Amino acid sequence: MIKKAFLGCFMLLFAFSALAQKAVQYGLPTPAALLQVPKQDKQRLLDEDEQKSKGRLRCAILLPFQVDFPGDIVPEKVSDGKIWRLQIDAEDAEAINLYLSDFQLPKGTELSFYTPDFEHRLPAVLPAENPENKIYVTDHLRGSSVIIELFAREGVDVRNCFTIKDIGYMYRPLPQWMSSRGFGDSGNCEVNVNCPEGADWQDEKKGIARIILVAGGAKYYCSGSLINNAKNDKTPYFLTASHCAEHTTEEEFQLWEFYFNYESSTCSNPQAEPKFYRTVGSEKLAEATGVYINGSDFLLLRLNDEVAARTDLFFNGWNIADTSASNGVGIHHPEGDIKKISTYTKPLQDDSTHWALRWAETQTNRGVTEGGSSGSPIFDQNKCIVGTLTGGNASCTNLSGEDIYGKMSYHWDKNGITPAEQLKPWLDPENTGITKLQGIGKKPESPKMYLFPNPTNGQLTIKNYESGITDIEIFDIMGRKLFVFWNGESLDISHLSTGLYMMVITNDNKRKTHKIIKL
Repeated sequence: MIKKAFLGCFMLLFAFSALAQKAVQYGLPTPAALLQVPKQDKQRLLDEDEQKSKGRLRCAILLPFQVDFPGDIVPEKVSDGKIWRLQIDAEDAEAINLYLSDFQLPKGTELSFYTPDFEHRLPAVLPAENPENKIYVTDHLRGSSVIIELFAREGVDVRNCFTIKDIGYMYRPLPQWMSSRGFGDSGNCEVNVNCPEGADWQDEKKGIARIILVAGGAKYYCSGSLINNAKNDKTPYFLTASHCAEHTTEEEFQLWEFYFNYESSTCSNPQAEPKFYRTVGSEKLAEATGVYINGSDFLLLRLNDEVAARTDLFFNGWNIADTSASNGVGIHHPEGDIKKISTYTKPLQDDSTHWALRWAETQTNRGVTEGGSSGSPIFDQNKCIVGTLTGGNASCTNLSGEDIYGKMSYHWDKNGITPAEQLKPWLDPENTGITKLQGIGKKPESPKMYLFPNPTNGQLTIKNYESGITDIEIFDIMGRKLFVFWNGESLDISHLSTGLYMMVITNDNKRKTHKIIKL
C-alpha cells in the first residue's frame, strides 16, 4: 500500500488514465493507480507573495509524502516485461515536478513522466542517467496531473527503484508557457538579452542562469552566474545572493535547478518556450549572510555537474577593485522569465557594502530588475562582475528607482575571516593576488584553411585563415628546409621535385603542419 505521510490525506484510488508511452505500445486496458494531493489555497499563497518586497520570488511549495516505487504499485503484465503506473493529481496546480530519492534504475528498465492527455512529456530516463548522489529531480510538467510509468523487461529484478519524496506544486504560472498575460511574467519594460543592448555581451550571457531553488519547503526564482577562478580550470563555481538561500538545508541545495541559455533568440518575446540547458544540484561553499550594513549578501556554490564538459557555457570574469564602474549592464531572469539585460550609463555609487545605481533608457526600452533577478551579476565596462543583486525599488512602474548590488570587493575577503565567508580562497586558491580576471568559455576552433589544389603541379592557393599568415616553411621528407615564393595569395613550388613535402604555417603565434604532394 502507498504510505500516507502528508496530513494523512493522500488517497490511493483507481482511475483510467490516457494511454501513453509503453501503455500505448501494449494497449493496456487496466487503470493506473491514482494518488490525490490535498487541495491547496492558491489565492492565499499569492496574497502572501504580494506582501513581500523584491527579492527571491516564491513560485511553488513542496508537499512531502512517501511512495516506494514500484514497490507500492501493482504491476501490469505485458509480453516482454511489466509496467508500473502511478497518476498523481494536484488540483489547480499550474505545473508539477517530483523529487525522487534513493534513485537507482537497474538495467533493462525505462522511466517516463507525462500528462494524462499525453500533451506534455519528459524524455525517458534510462539507467545510464542514474545520478551519483541518488537524487533525481524531474523538470516541470504543465497542468495538475502527471503519470509516472516504469517499464522493466522480463527477468529484470525490480523492487524499489526510488522513493517519491516530495511533489513540487507550482501555483504561479511557469513563464515558459502561454498565459492570459501573454508569454512570460516579467514587466513590459524589460529588454531581451538578444536585443541591440546585448550585442556586446554574447559571451557573458552564456554564464547566466535562472535558478529554481528549494528553501524551507518552498520553491523560489533567483538568478546567478558561473564564475571563473584564477586557475582558469572551469571549476563549476556559481555566484548568486545569500538571501536566495535563506532557510535552505544542505539536502535542499541538492535539489536546486539551474537553467542556462533560457532566452529569446531575437529581440522579440518568442511564441514558444526556448530550448535550455538544465542541471540539478549544488553544494554551498561560502556566503555572507548579512545584507546592507552587516554584509554584502553573496553565495558561492559548486554545481554538481561539470558543466564545462557538457555545453558551451561561459565562466564570467570579475574585478575586485573598490572603484566605481563608469557603465555596464546587469543580466538576469526577472520573475523567472527568459533572460533580460538592463543598462546603466552613470558611475556606480558607493554604499559601503553595496553599489547603488539607477537604470538608463536605451534603444529598445528601459530594462530594470524584478523579483527573481536577485543574485544576478552586474558587469563593469570591461565585462567583469563587480557585484550581485540584493534588491531595490526599481520596477517597470518605478523606472527611476534605485537598485543595490553587493560589492565584489567586499565579497572577496571582508565579510569574515574563514573560507566559508569569503570568495578569495575559492577564486584565487593559490593566492596570486590578482584583482581582475577575464572570463573563459569554449576554446575557439583552430583557424580553418583551404589549401588547393593538393596534389599540385606547382601552384598552391591558401585561403580563409582567420588572421594573417606570418610565415610559411616547406620541408622535404629528410627535414631539410626549402625556399619557396609566397606573394600573399599563392605559393609557387613548381621548382621542387616530385614527391611528398611538409608545409608549416605560422598564424597568430600558432603553427600548423600540412602534407603536400608535388606531381
